[in-house]
Amino acid sequence: MPQPFFAMELVEGIPITEYVRNHMLGAEARVELIIKVAEAVNHAHARGIIHRDIKPANILVDDSGHPRVLDFGVARNVDASKQLQTIEGDVGQIVGTLPYMSPEQASGDHELVDVRADVYSLGVVAYEVLTGRLPLDLPPDNLLESIRTIVDTPPGLPSRYAPSCRGDLETIILKALEKEPEQRYPGALHFANDLSRFLADQPIEARPQTTLYHLRKFARRNRTLVAGSAAILMLLVAGVITISILLNRAIDAEELAVQRSDFMAEARDNAQREARNAQEITDFITEMLAAIDPAADGREWRVRDMLEIAEHELDSRFRQQPLREASIRNEMGTIYFALGMISEARTHFGRALDLRREHLGESDEDTLKCLNNLGMTFMNRDEAPQARTYLQQALDGRQAVLGPDAVETTRTRNNLASTLIMLGEIDEAERMHRENLATLTQAVGYDSDDTLTALHNLIGILRRTGRTPEAISLYDTLLSHADTVWGPSHRRTLIAKSSYASALKDLDRFDEAEQAFLESATLLREHFGPDYRDTLIVEYNLALMYLNQQRLDEAEILFASLIERARHAENPDDRFLDRFLDRHSTCLESLQRYREAATALSDRYRTAIAFRGRDSTRARRAAERLSDFYRQHGQTEQADVSNVLAAMQ
Repeated sequence: MPQPFFAMELVEGIPITEYVRNHMLGAEARVELIIKVAEAVNHAHARGIIHRDIKPANILVDDSGHPRVLDFGVARNVDASKQLQTIEGDVGQIVGTLPYMSPEQASGDHELVDVRADVYSLGVVAYEVLTGRLPLDLPPDNLLESIRTIVDTPPGLPSRYAPSCRGDLETIILKALEKEPEQRYPGALHFANDLSRFLADQPIEARPQTTLYHLRKFARRNRTLVAGSAAILMLLVAGVITISILLNRAIDAEELAVQRSDFMAEARDNAQREARNAQEITDFITEMLAAIDPAADGREWRVRDMLEIAEHELDSRFRQQPLREASIRNEMGTIYFALGMISEARTHFGRALDLRREHLGESDEDTLKCLNNLGMTFMNRDEAPQARTYLQQALDGRQAVLGPDAVETTRTRNNLASTLIMLGEIDEAERMHRENLATLTQAVGYDSDDTLTALHNLIGILRRTGRTPEAISLYDTLLSHADTVWGPSHRRTLIAKSSYASALKDLDRFDEAEQAFLESATLLREHFGPDYRDTLIVEYNLALMYLNQQRLDEAEILFASLIERARHAENPDDRFLDRFLDRHSTCLESLQRYREAATALSDRYRTAIAFRGRDSTRARRAAERLSDFYRQHGQTEQADVSNVLAAMQ
């Protein structure tokens, strides 16, 4: 006897969280996936269906990158008159998967469940896709406590785990996760549309309770009360913790006084001075915020807009207040440095140094701070001789003023030692790093950022000088404390793990090295993006390992990807492009793809000219490398360097 049946599509794919992790997608690509999912859910809503069990396991992504929303097994009709006609569950019964439930679902009150419950679940999925973790930590094996957490506990900020979520993206996710349904997006399409606005750099509809927009309004009414909040707001807008760093330095100085009694008075003085500087900068930022009117031009303000306004004000406003100008310029330099805008940072650090030298003298601590910061801008650009000049002055001054064991002194000693490595003075660099490590372990132990930095740098020297087995023995200490001090997803922890991978590679432990490289690269992509400096470095090291192992196809694909991302980074670094193009050409040559190899070397030369100039050392080396390539492959006329240069012109 014939039996009725449903003809259903076979969907092959993997859960969305597994897909983004396996494909190492950047933040924008993840957002695009979430938009597609939200649009699919809206399609169901438009037909009167609430899903009620949206979770990664029910969102499969196929090989083409297309997500499918599955398992409407606990869905119900939107029509209020039919709200008890569910496939399973009665009023008071919990339906769905707990970590992805909205508060109204978790409480079992089905009369409150509408399309906004699915919006909440979409918010949880988005949070997990972007950060790799859930917004709430639910206690295991305790249903009542879990429900209470879902109903009452606010989610952690996504940017805490993924800095790429800062700003508008975080605002959108948190609006979807509001406890009260009326505070969420009214539907999945509104959620999708706001994410699309974010990707298009358009103003979003969502507004958090403490947005820049609301603070500007409040600042106009009461500038005194808003001063502290403005500093925190600047942190959110900039994605740079500059202002809080200042205040934390004051706290750190007081803690240092407790830890090291011989410097109590000095540390308290430092704390007071840092607090005064922080207040001056906070006041200035507050006034800048109050001056910005988002309604004037309809655009969202970013950190660069803030900095442009601040620079304009600095040039005209503080001519009679040089020390206040110096404080603000030093912190603006810090922001620019964190953004990778090294030239702008150098300009501000240099001006702050001039002002402090003139009004405070060479040996003042603030002057020495500027010397250290200015030296770092040269070190960051591989300009080691200039970096050494400034850092040596800063170290000499800090040793004389603060003492050889002061934490500020150890930081400058670390920076100078790293510069000496660039200059080939390895023995002296090792001596300085060992001195730092001994000082810091005695003073504060291993649970300290500065101690771990000293240990990591010493490990680097050991590896550089062929003492990798000794270095490996120190990684256990470094990595065990890194998770505690920096956090498991902090960039410095991930860099340390990548360094460990390189050490394993040096010892021919290739399988372990590959696994460690991939883990670090995946987390860096998730939390900082595919174009982030450290993401590129880790994947470059992995590509080099593939090249050395003659895994040429894998190496070539990765080198090509690195070049593309390095070119389109917000602040392209020509050093990366130079290395990537050179190694890519080597890989292509090994694959006997000679025409493409020549193109890569030509691109390398043009890149050197664009960034450094035609007469630069880097451009000359690139031309010589291209000349050697032509010579090796029998193209003697093109092999002459002068002909190469002429052809490129």
